[in-house]
Amino acid sequence: MTKPKYKVVVKILGERWERGGSSIESALNKFKLGFVDIKGKGTLTVYKGKSKHVHLYNAIKLRRIFSNKIIRAHEAKSLGWFIQENYKTNIPKDIVRKEGE
Repeated sequence: MTKPKYKVVVKILGERWERGGSSIESALNKFKLGFVDIKGKGTLTVYKGKSKHVHLYNAIKLRRIFSNKIIRAHEAKSLGWFIQENYKTNIPKDIVRKEGE
């Protein structure tokens, strides 16, 4: 069995769930969190190698993520942008302001 490329950790009110997968979406799909399990604010932490991104969500947004596959896929794509290695340096040169402008 191969080691998962991504690891996702969900923390809600002191409880912790952890899953891994070949993509962020596949890792999120492995969670079996019901509407009753999500009682308050929580964090989604995505790990890829040494990179890490932590995102805070309110209870309503977390419930939507884990109950709707379309929103889950969209959120996985959004989190993927933050975990890229070149996220901060991958800005197109034509929109970077030069000094004095």
